[in-house]
Amino acid sequence: MWSRGCGLRIPRRSISQRWAHAQPADGAIRTWQVDAFTTEPFRGNPAEIVYLPPSLKHAFHAEETVRWMQAMAAESHVPVSAFLVHLRDADYAIRWFTPTKELELCGHGTITASHVLYEELCEVPRDCAIRFHTTHSGVVSAVTGHDVMPVPPSAVSSQARIFLDFPNTRLTAHSLSPEDKAHFASAMRLSAASLDEHVLFCGLSVYDVVLHVSPELFAQLPHDIDFSALRRVETPRGILVTTSDGGGAAPAASADAPTTAFDFRHRMFLPRFGINEDHVSGSGFCALTEYWQRTLRRPPHGVLHGHQQSPRGGSVLLQILPDDADVIRLGGHCVTTKTGALRVRPRADPLR
Repeated sequence: MWSRGCGLRIPRRSISQRWAHAQPADGAIRTWQVDAFTTEPFRGNPAEIVYLPPSLKHAFHAEETVRWMQAMAAESHVPVSAFLVHLRDADYAIRWFTPTKELELCGHGTITASHVLYEELCEVPRDCAIRFHTTHSGVVSAVTGHDVMPVPPSAVSSQARIFLDFPNTRLTAHSLSPEDKAHFASAMRLSAASLDEHVLFCGLSVYDVVLHVSPELFAQLPHDIDFSALRRVETPRGILVTTSDGGGAAPAASADAPTTAFDFRHRMFLPRFGINEDHVSGSGFCALTEYWQRTLRRPPHGVLHGHQQSPRGGSVLLQILPDDADVIRLGGHCVTTKTGALRVRPRADPLR
């Protein structure tokens, strides 16, 4: 028997057969730790992927299950833990948790989950799209391949990338209150006058406050930030600071950054969500794509190459979909660093 749930022929297996194929013989819940937006281990952004049993399909959003997910994310203490359960064909439900809070949208938690399904389990054929059903952000999809997006010379790679279609969380003009400006300046050990001179644009996305600053100011951003002061800046989620290429020291040479020819760079801070500095944020890049497309006067659907200049670093390809300006396609690599198994099941699991 065959089904065409994703528009392609994939073997029909029961949900229990799919999950059993992925799990250890003793019935423990298998996990993977995967670094996102990198071709090298211990760079990019790590996430833990937890593939839940089919017995939890109808209890995936139960309060007891959500509490268990949050507790497991706190126990794992990686930036994000992604929990998924199979629904049908190539459709999965997914939720993302930091050690302290649930996220509404998470790029690196989604691309790493896709990597596990495509590469670790080979559960979804590489020419088939995966559809992730989220709790707060609708359905987001993933595809993989070499011909999904035109690749600029600075980003050519022999390894196939995974591409996500995410909402365009475009920026609207915003202004920091005097109090927020003071908190930000204090956190970054800058003067208010320096901010006035070097902040070129202040915007607000669905999730984050965004500051476009001069390359000179970007280079001055410290690594010993006062996060207690930064936490007091009013923002729905986090704070992004971005600049055109050339801002700050060049990233360390790696397979992900063979040159420094990026279109823009940024750093991202989420102290209110238990992540002081985000390593690489897919959803953060979605807020910047349309802004940099206009600012750099690029063709409407041209490809941008962005770099997140965190201590681990990572790069992402970005494109506004030609047939839907409300969707950003972002692409990157993933590397699995370890696997494990959970011995504790949620109380809501009827097989517990």
